[in-house]
Amino acid sequence: MEEFFIKNIQNNLHKVLALISGIGLVIIFFSLVDNFISIFVPQIYYRLAGYLFAEAIWVVYWLIYKYGYPKNRRNKIGLVVAIYAEKITEEIILKNDFIKQLQKSIYDEGFGNLIQIIVLKNHLSEKIKGVDDVQSLKKRIKGHYYLWGNIKKRKDGEEKYFLNLDGLVIHRPINVNVSRALSTDFIKTLPKEISFQETFQLRGFKFSAEIVYLSVKYITGLAAYLSGDPFTAIKLHTNLKEEFNKSEFKPLPDHIRNIRDRAVLILSNEKVSVSRYYFRQSDIPKAKQYLTEALQLNPNNYSGWLLKAIYDFKIDSNVSKSLESIKRAKRYCGSRGEWRYSRAFLFFWEGRFSEALSDCIKIAKSSYIGEDITVYEVEQFNLDLLKTVNKPQLYFWIGFLNYRKSSNLPQSLVYLEKFLEQADNTMDILKQKAGAYLVEIKKQMTI
Repeated sequence: MEEFFIKNIQNNLHKVLALISGIGLVIIFFSLVDNFISIFVPQIYYRLAGYLFAEAIWVVYWLIYKYGYPKNRRNKIGLVVAIYAEKITEEIILKNDFIKQLQKSIYDEGFGNLIQIIVLKNHLSEKIKGVDDVQSLKKRIKGHYYLWGNIKKRKDGEEKYFLNLDGLVIHRPINVNVSRALSTDFIKTLPKEISFQETFQLRGFKFSAEIVYLSVKYITGLAAYLSGDPFTAIKLHTNLKEEFNKSEFKPLPDHIRNIRDRAVLILSNEKVSVSRYYFRQSDIPKAKQYLTEALQLNPNNYSGWLLKAIYDFKIDSNVSKSLESIKRAKRYCGSRGEWRYSRAFLFFWEGRFSEALSDCIKIAKSSYIGEDITVYEVEQFNLDLLKTVNKPQLYFWIGFLNYRKSSNLPQSLVYLEKFLEQADNTMDILKQKAGAYLVEIKKQMTI
């Protein structure tokens, strides 16, 4: 009863009538105690100034209550909840069953220092009808995820609660297109409309909160991964599939099941990223551990097999094993072509020059998005190797790439001439190609 009374005051406090009533109550209060106060403050002007100051405090408080929005704390991921309840009883239930369960899930798993739940007042939540309203909110609150909708109780044969939810992701430093894609996934995982009997209200709200929490975990992890923080992403995505499976909603709808399955593939990619990080830090045991886990989660992980080929070559010095890993990567490459660069390099390394040149011809004729990054990384990788090994054919390889892929004629000239200076008689096929390329390059450079 006490909670109902307090909530009733809160729900009406933003109205003009409440402002006027408050001003009137302040006047009545000070009228009643004026004689007592005059004993200590005999000057009427001082007393009036004090009374006016008290009125001003009330007016400022009322304005803040009516128009003020909470702010997301710095370094926190803000989940803004703006669910409008038609009646006080529904709002109390929403707070006690839905929001408390959501908070419990976040704190139980140790994400309280990462995610902040920001609950809008009921009269502010009522204004949120769609994406445009949320867009205007983001500058005030600076949240990342916005969950809005309404809860109402209706007769549908018997008394039922109807919970309608919608969502939007506004996550920086991710670009707008990626943010929209995240919003799409967020909306897909949300229980768009749920109805449950009044008898099962606790269970119904608990399920709804669990699904929202899992949605936030999925999207937050994905946003962290795309922002360059795979460690946080792994923390959020580990066991996510199992958590979806153990939710009370059985069977899971197709769209949620798709998100659940995709989370496993994303987790695999995140572990590949962390493996790569540890490799750069020369922590080989951890690099291998994370890569093994990534391929266990998704044996079809193209990036994972490419990275394994590097480990096979650089760590284990096993070219045959590296070629096998590249063969696996080729199966899952889609339109990507990095695997061919890796294979061509190994052919050059092994002295299988005809096969290497065959790959070079195909590399020259094809292209894919981000290939310029591959070319740069391949060049740096080979230059690092050339500091410690005598493999002149690698100069031919990077000279070819600078000529045919980067169109960097001066650099290709340097590399190809270096190759010819150091090449031996086993490299005649490459010498012929290098000579022909140099003629073309010098002609284009008019030298």
